[in-house]
Amino acid sequence: MRKFVSAIVFLSATILFAEINPRYYVEMQKKSPERLRIRVTQVNNEPCDNCETFKTEVQAVVTKTIRTKSKIKKGRAVTFSYTVFRPREGWVGPRPMPQLEQGKEYDFFGSKSGVDAQKRVRLEPGARGYSFDSIVDED
Repeated sequence: MRKFVSAIVFLSATILFAEINPRYYVEMQKKSPERLRIRVTQVNNEPCDNCETFKTEVQAVVTKTIRTKSKIKKGRAVTFSYTVFRPREGWVGPRPMPQLEQGKEYDFFGSKSGVDAQKRVRLEPGARGYSFDSIVDED
């Protein structure tokens, strides 16, 4: 009986942390009010050498507007922050948010959350680990 209960607990935990079906990421991307192409101009990571998670603040410029509910235009400075999770080897779970690199371009899926003191549009990623990597076809 004890082995049976242990097996049930193990399987339940595996299901809780399993990868999300890709169709849900597609749905999140399609429902995002903003789909932009951005070029990262600056990345500020919270200092932490061996942490599994850390906060990152990203500044970028919009290079292309694909879909925008809040009328964000090409050339607009944007900023957003999120937590990066570096999974251990063998991790099985939802796709972690990627660590973006300065100078590179990414797709962005999310929403506008305001404007900061420097007049940059403040964004909120909206498709979890696929907030910066397109899996929808709507160009």
